[in-house]
Amino acid sequence: MRKLSFILMVVLAVSFTGCKKEKLITLPMTSTTLHHGETYQIAAECENPITYSSANEYHAKVSSSGLVTAKFVGNTIVTLQSEEDTKTFSVTVSPMSNLYAEPNISFGETKNSVISKLGTPDATTDDGLGYNNYSSAAQMLLVLLDEHDKVKGYGVIVKSSYTSELSDFLGERYDYVGYSNEIFVYRNALTNAETTMVVGMQLYNVNYWMVVYAPYDSKDNLNIASFDELMKMLEK
Repeated sequence: MRKLSFILMVVLAVSFTGCKKEKLITLPMTSTTLHHGETYQIAAECENPITYSSANEYHAKVSSSGLVTAKFVGNTIVTLQSEEDTKTFSVTVSPMSNLYAEPNISFGETKNSVISKLGTPDATTDDGLGYNNYSSAAQMLLVLLDEHDKVKGYGVIVKSSYTSELSDFLGERYDYVGYSNEIFVYRNALTNAETTMVVGMQLYNVNYWMVVYAPYDSKDNLNIASFDELMKMLEK
């Protein structure tokens, strides 16, 4: 009798474990790297329905069936949720174009902090700092400073011979808003409410584009003032 009871317990335990495993999400791959616009189907299986959600749809969005679409350069996590289990899937959106290194500086950062990161500038004015030969495609980096010597914007002067590459470079990093006042405007979010920075591309002359990075101003999302000030710096 005891032997029969033991066998029944083992069978029930194995059956329970099997059912439990079937209700867990099976996820063979847990990450992928994509380029802007590419797609990837998450190969997940579960006895119960799975819901998918992206932590940051600016970088990648995911459909109800787990199809990931790469948006703009960066990283996000896709969460898979079933009735009894949760799994995560990492998505990296990698750039195809590396025309120039976007400067690792923040709005409000001090002049001394910028110099410690970028080195001694090739030119200094009351309004900011200038770095020549920033990259093979970019003739100059200009850092615009306020009256307290803090960063309020910066611009990159790109050779017009790289026009197509520049369009690709910005397009895979930022959301294109439109064309206004002779400026191609991009933002770093999918909605104005989430935007903290705008990027504008304007033809400086037949040889160069000016790409301006400025904090988002709800009163003027083109931030024309930053363009004007950087143009004056360039003339100096």
